[in-house]
Amino acid sequence: MFWTVQRVSWFLFGVVCLVALLGFTGSGGVFQKQTVYFADAVVELPRITRWEASDDLSIRFTTPQAAPELTIAQPFFDLFSIERIQPEPQETALASSAQRLQFVAEGGAAS
Repeated sequence: MFWTVQRVSWFLFGVVCLVALLGFTGSGGVFQKQTVYFADAVVELPRITRWEASDDLSIRFTTPQAAPELTIAQPFFDLFSIERIQPEPQETALASSAQRLQFVAEGGAAS
């Protein structure tokens, strides 16, 4: 009986190590990030975030716009904080339970 429990435990430990190496438990690995497609943007973000840890989130606008605009709703700020936005928004405005950021596209429009 003890031998069976030990072998099952070693197997489960190996599965956890494999899952971690592939990136399903946080930073590092092939599956560390996920891509979410919206109508006018593509967002690349980590699959798993950790409490009190910094992560990078990348937003790329897919439709040409002279001044792309991003609205971040209050529920996002309830769970996360923003340390830095790069490039800096040209304009920032408060909307109803949200923050609206407007950027300048280089060359007048996003490509």
